[in-house]
Amino acid sequence: MQTLIINAHPDFTHRESYSNKLQTLFLEQFKERFPHDEPTILHLHETEIPRIEKDQLLRIWNKQASEQTLTATEEKIAAASSALLAQFKAHHYLKEIFQNLMGFHQFHIVRAQGTAILEEETILTSAADDLSKAFDEFYSPSEM
Repeated sequence: MQTLIINAHPDFTHRESYSNKLQTLFLEQFKERFPHDEPTILHLHETEIPRIEKDQLLRIWNKQASEQTLTATEEKIAAASSALLAQFKAHHYLKEIFQNLMGFHQFHIVRAQGTAILEEETILTSAADDLSKAFDEFYSPSEM
């Protein structure tokens, strides 16, 4: 089962962060259900993501459409964009964007909420419950 985890936490290496704890809960469930599969983890804050603007992807796309040669920098940006796009197409993903614009069938966000006002146990219990529900729905046999 191809699955992409997008970790958008700026300090994704901090083991005590709620994002990391929730990711660990997910990975435990994933490995139990799919012991021979390995999800891809994309850390947004360590990934250089090409921008859709006139000095980056728009210029590159225009040059490619008119069969112009790309500079080495443009080649690098184009390759990064293609790799990210291939990753997104090969995995499950932000609801309106991915379902409506890109044609994905389903999308789930599970997060640890209330981190500024609730006790850690309450937060993680609620997040684990949400994760279990989303996990079962996402990986239900009828969707695979």
